[in-house]
Amino acid sequence: NLRSEVDIKPSVKVAAILQTEDDREQTTLESGRSYIENIPKVENLTIVASKDNLPKKAIADVVATVQVLIPLEGVVDIDAVRAKLEKSLQKAEGEVKSYSGRLSNPNFVNKAPADVVQGAREALAEAEKQVEILRQRWERLQ
Repeated sequence: NLRSEVDIKPSVKVAAILQTEDDREQTTLESGRSYIENIPKVENLTIVASKDNLPKKAIADVVATVQVLIPLEGVVDIDAVRAKLEKSLQKAEGEVKSYSGRLSNPNFVNKAPADVVQGAREALAEAEKQVEILRQRWERLQ
């Protein structure tokens, strides 16, 4: 999923860093190293415990308690990725503003069906989460 988010072609091998402070998870990751390297075409897999010295210009996500990072320097056009993230961030911020405006309007909250109001609240929460994720990813590329 991370590869597709920054348009890394499927044929391109990448470095990947798996970070977890849990000793048991580290052992599990080490024992599955060959599978992990083959599935997403990883040419250099690093498993670390500390969050110190993780690359800045990387795309990251979390699976359970394992942070997955793909360093982007030399792999993609970082300026293009940053521009794409900015555009997505602006769109998500617009959605937050729209839903917040609706929910701060007493006429909407009092007159709309309860399921519509609840749907707007859920959509607002989702948009806020999206803004948070996109902002973190954008900041990693600075």
